[in-house]
Amino acid sequence: LNDMTSKGVVGIMMSVHDSKHGMWVGSSGMADLHNNIAMKSCNITRAGSIIKMYVAVTLLKLQEEGKLDLDDKVTDHLNDEILSKIKNTDKSTIRQLLQHSSGIYNYILNPQFQTASLNNLIKEWQAPDLLFYAKNMEPYFQPGEDVHYSNTGYIILGMLIEKIENKPLYQVLDEKIFTPLHQSKSFFAAKDKVPSGIVRGYVDFYSTLEVTESTYYS
Repeated sequence: LNDMTSKGVVGIMMSVHDSKHGMWVGSSGMADLHNNIAMKSCNITRAGSIIKMYVAVTLLKLQEEGKLDLDDKVTDHLNDEILSKIKNTDKSTIRQLLQHSSGIYNYILNPQFQTASLNNLIKEWQAPDLLFYAKNMEPYFQPGEDVHYSNTGYIILGMLIEKIENKPLYQVLDEKIFTPLHQSKSFFAAKDKVPSGIVRGYVDFYSTLEVTESTYYS
């Protein structure tokens, strides 16, 4: 870890679980550059795309409950209006979206989305707003033919969970994962304030080593 931070990584936390030796946790670098606060292994940080694992676990639980099958077509649960003009959604399964093998275009790579995001870095994007940037975009391949990371697929899966459970995604995660596992330090931005002591995020927009704090960026 120290080697990584000595080469420019601001701060890092890591945990390793080994069935023989148990759990190891460690940290290095800074949690807050401007206030000179060192990183600790117990710090709270934004989850980012780790949320995808929670979405996947929730879908597996819904399959266990008999509410869906991973090999269902996405359109078995979401109507065509929601997925209108997003190519491959009419023939992709839930499993393919989970595995990034649907070929559905990744909206975050759309230059128009990147421009819109940079023009309003703290905007709270809603799922339909994000899906707009995947409409009419060519898929990477036919479902099941290859693998290509796609945030679009997981936005759709979140909407699918909400449709089946008739509840906001954060409430479903609370009920099925956070509360049963006593994850009292897991929060969802849709309903909770960002903790004041959270690890700060940084971005180097122009590759000049002049970082801008991005903790509250969307």
